[in-house]
Amino acid sequence: MKIRTSRKLPRKPEPLPKSGAAVVRGRPFKKGNQLGRRTQFRAGVSPNPGGRTKWAVVSEYLRKQLAMPLPMAEHKTIASALGDILIDQGLAGSLEAIREILDRVEGKPRQAIEFAKGDPLTELLQECRQMSTTIGPPENTDGEVLN
Repeated sequence: MKIRTSRKLPRKPEPLPKSGAAVVRGRPFKKGNQLGRRTQFRAGVSPNPGGRTKWAVVSEYLRKQLAMPLPMAEHKTIASALGDILIDQGLAGSLEAIREILDRVEGKPRQAIEFAKGDPLTELLQECRQMSTTIGPPENTDGEVLN
């Protein structure tokens, strides 16, 4: 005598496809299906003819404004006046102003990244360095060594 339960038994998992085989989920569409055809892009028609949107509009405006002469002093531009204010704040001891000046003039300092011993990336980099010393510098197609 079988006892019926309301619970469904779990299905067996489907076997994984062989490498290179396409994975198909759900049912494929029937031949001649026209679903979505009306909204697809037509052949040879670009979906974005103007290209990527230019976001430099604000930057361009600000550059033009900074190049304008300062109303109070005709021989100075707005950019030079702002630079003078930043320098004055730096001389007064403002670390923010000093940091900003150095970042603009010298560039931001590089940050060192350290990896723990046994890290796979560290080992990979060491192997690459060893291989490059073994192989030597790359050569041009003309036979000259590139630096």
